[in-house]
Amino acid sequence: MNFITNRTKNILIVEDQPYQAELLSQLIADLRPNYLIDDCLCDIQSSISYLQKKDPDLIFMDIELGDDLCFEIFNKVSFNAPVIYCTSHHEFALEAFYKNGIHFLTKPLTEARVRDGIEKFEQLENQLSNPDFKTNVEYQTNNKFLLNVGRFTVPIDKDTIKYAYLKEKVVYIVTITGKVYTSDKTLDDFISQLGSKKFFRLNRQFITHVDFIDKYSSLEGGRIEVRFKEHELDNQFVSFKKRNQFLNWMNE
Repeated sequence: MNFITNRTKNILIVEDQPYQAELLSQLIADLRPNYLIDDCLCDIQSSISYLQKKDPDLIFMDIELGDDLCFEIFNKVSFNAPVIYCTSHHEFALEAFYKNGIHFLTKPLTEARVRDGIEKFEQLENQLSNPDFKTNVEYQTNNKFLLNVGRFTVPIDKDTIKYAYLKEKVVYIVTITGKVYTSDKTLDDFISQLGSKKFFRLNRQFITHVDFIDKYSSLEGGRIEVRFKEHELDNQFVSFKKRNQFLNWMNE
C-alpha cells in the first residue's frame, strides 16, 4: 500500500527523558525528513499550554511523565491530534487507546518500531484523504465493521474478525492478523452491527466466528463446551437454553 509521505507534518513530542526525546527526534528525522518536530515538551503543564494554541498533525507521547500520567493533559484541554504512545509499561494500553491513541510503542525505541507507528498514522491519513473513502465505506457497509480509533474511523473486514469478548466492561475485538481493538459498544451492539450469520454469541462474554471453532462437545446438564483452533484460548460454554440455537447455527 502506498501511503502519503511527501507532505510536511508538524510533530509534537512529549517526553520527560532528554535522551529518549533526542533519540525519537532523530529516528523521525531519519525516517521522514519532511516531518518537522515543532516542539519537545517534558511535562503536563507545558503540553496543555501548547495544545491550547496549536494543533499538531501527530503527537508522540510518553505515558509516565515526571509530574503525572500524560492522561491528565486530556482532562485540561481538548484536541483531535492522533497520539502514538511510547512507554515501557503495558498496563496503560487500554486507556491510551481511549485517549486519541492510534499506536503503542514499547521502549526501548527502535527504528523499526517508530516506522511501524508512522506507517499506521499514514495509513489512516491515506484513508481519510481518499475522496472515495466515504463512498467506499458506505458501499461496503455490509462487509465492513466500522470502528472508531482516536479521531479515525477504521473499516475492518468482517471475515477477518476471529472473536470478540467482554472483560471488565470493555469489548475486545481480535482479528486473524492478531490485531486487538477495543470498543465502547456492548456485545449486543457489536453482534447486531456485524449482521452476519457467521458469528454467534456463545455466552454473555464471548462472540466467535464459525471458522474459528475447532470442535465442541455436550456436557452433563445439556451445556456445550466449545474449543477453538487457538488452543491457548480458554474454552467457552453454551448454556442449555442456547443449545439448540447453537447447534442449528453450526449446521447451517
